[in-house]
Amino acid sequence: MRGDIYVAGTGACLGQEVTVDTAIAEGLYDADEAMRTQLHAATVATVAAPQMAVVAGRQALTHAARDPSAVGVLFHLVDRHAGLDMWNASTFIQRELGMHCWSAEIRVTCNSLMGLELACTYLAARPEAGAALVTAADTYPSDRIDRWRTTWGMIWGDGAGAVVLDTTRGWARLASVVTKIDPTLEAELRGAEQFGTGAEYIDLQTRLNAYHRTIDGPELVRHKVETLQKVVADALQTAGVSIGQIDHVVVPHLGWAILRREFLQPLALRAEQTTWNFGRRTGHLGPSDQLTGLHHLASTGRLTPHQHVLILASGTGYTWSAAVLEILQTP
Repeated sequence: MRGDIYVAGTGACLGQEVTVDTAIAEGLYDADEAMRTQLHAATVATVAAPQMAVVAGRQALTHAARDPSAVGVLFHLVDRHAGLDMWNASTFIQRELGMHCWSAEIRVTCNSLMGLELACTYLAARPEAGAALVTAADTYPSDRIDRWRTTWGMIWGDGAGAVVLDTTRGWARLASVVTKIDPTLEAELRGAEQFGTGAEYIDLQTRLNAYHRTIDGPELVRHKVETLQKVVADALQTAGVSIGQIDHVVVPHLGWAILRREFLQPLALRAEQTTWNFGRRTGHLGPSDQLTGLHHLASTGRLTPHQHVLILASGTGYTWSAAVLEILQTP
């Protein structure tokens, strides 16, 4: 990154919490799987994802004390379909928030740090832009996907997150953001399926099973873990801090087994350092995990000056990202 970029505001919008116990009682979820994942709930929305992004974006702009008309760029990140074909959800968010800047809807699956990195690049190239709004939002309706059973080791939640990046002021400095990409793994969530119209029911576990029959499972996990470790090492080195100086870690909202195997153990992290207890009550929110996790830390009084926050992300495709924030003042 060239020049300092600051986090000036965050926002979030979550669906209604539906507990795992309720899902088990209704026959939607398996009790043994619940024991393995140690998840508590999923958030279920009654409004569309772009509407949730508007709420999160407005909150972030308010916290940043930024006039929407003064924001220079908007990137809206999605994992799933945004609700309409041949339509750009970012323009809806712009209209609702009163923004007239350059914008784009970007499908990055579950890695919103790529949106932050892209926003930093834009602000570096166009300093006159001044600030960027990054939003993310997804919903997983039951007529399209089974949020409780479609992926082993996790459940899916509905939600949106947002962050305002500013070139002049903010409560945290974005000390580094690093991404590594390996497209040879893109078939993991494609499986053996043929390309369709986009209206098909989504069965992710069948896709995963088909892919995993073609590869060495332990080798795949080793590759993911080692790449994450490299990304984190680069992000820490760029920020000039060690893992021991990290006070808080924003992690993806995954079940306990996956989180421990692919994030906590490889980085020698303790669960209490992380946003695990927050994420286990929302379910996996696609690319909103990182933005809502950061908002959770900022809005619950956990961030104080001189602390450092490590944000972790991975997305099918396959991507890994890590970012380090230096807290300058209490949000």
